[in-house]
Amino acid sequence: MVVDSALDGLVMIDQGGCILMANHRAEVMFDYEGVGMEGMMIASLVPERFRDGHGRLMKSYMRHPEAREMARQQEIFGQRRDGGEFPAEIGLTPVRNGEEVQVLATITDISARKAAQASLELALKEKTALLNEVHHRVKNNLQVISSLLNLQTRSAPPEAVAVLVECQNHVRAMALIHQLLYEHGDFSRIHVGLYLERLTQLLSGSASESGVRVRCRGMEVAVYLGMQRAIPCGLLVNELVTNALKHAFPGRRGTVEVALERAEDGRCRILVSDDGVGIPESVQLGEVSSLGFRLIPILVGQLKGVASLLRPEAGGGCVEIAFSDEPENQE
Repeated sequence: MVVDSALDGLVMIDQGGCILMANHRAEVMFDYEGVGMEGMMIASLVPERFRDGHGRLMKSYMRHPEAREMARQQEIFGQRRDGGEFPAEIGLTPVRNGEEVQVLATITDISARKAAQASLELALKEKTALLNEVHHRVKNNLQVISSLLNLQTRSAPPEAVAVLVECQNHVRAMALIHQLLYEHGDFSRIHVGLYLERLTQLLSGSASESGVRVRCRGMEVAVYLGMQRAIPCGLLVNELVTNALKHAFPGRRGTVEVALERAEDGRCRILVSDDGVGIPESVQLGEVSSLGFRLIPILVGQLKGVASLLRPEAGGGCVEIAFSDEPENQE
């Protein structure tokens, strides 16, 4: 018979649930090879704990038979002759034989698929645990480095303290990435707004001593970056805020703002602005002797963005970083 060459099990039943025909694959699947299944009740192929429910569902189906899959919302199990069970997928097709409606069930044993899925889930769980541990350890190691730098500032000469503090801020910016990855369990991307908000909180500690306030705006915007671009993004903001704190407010109070926006074209913008003394016309990004301003074009390139130096008419200074948050293959 043609049905015996089918790769799936095929079972035909009448309206009472009696098996009229079963192909060879079905007999092998349910362990009835050489015995035959004709004349058996279909309920005998269902685990006992499901039989009551199966009977009600079969009667309901027979009132309005149609071609469809069985039980899309829950798992289905078949029962072999020895009582063993296996997960299955079953499709139902009504077949009219004169006035009588018969149903052809197409049965697929998905044990191998389920085993492969369980193996993948286990591998993913192990990988997640490993990544979690890696980020936790990296974060702890970076915090140790930050603490060592902090200790060093206590005995360093005044001219070296500022350099050590800048290095400490760089380390904190990178450690914060690993902290957020560890906290949220999503190792593929970082919520930029949450990251920048936490970063500016760290930078606010040194700013408060000089009477300068660091604030955030728009941090709720849904912008995400992979780790490879989140690190230069954080270092960029760290450099720009540190530079504003250092040069924009000589002997006076003021405010530094870090804003996150999404433009109408979908691109993202980070704006670091201040209401300080303004940026001299002679200053251009990447063309200043200070390490911070020379780093900015490099970090912008790693972010795959574009930096613009703005001089608002109302005074102060502003650096705009425009970039796309579309994921990239290497991330």
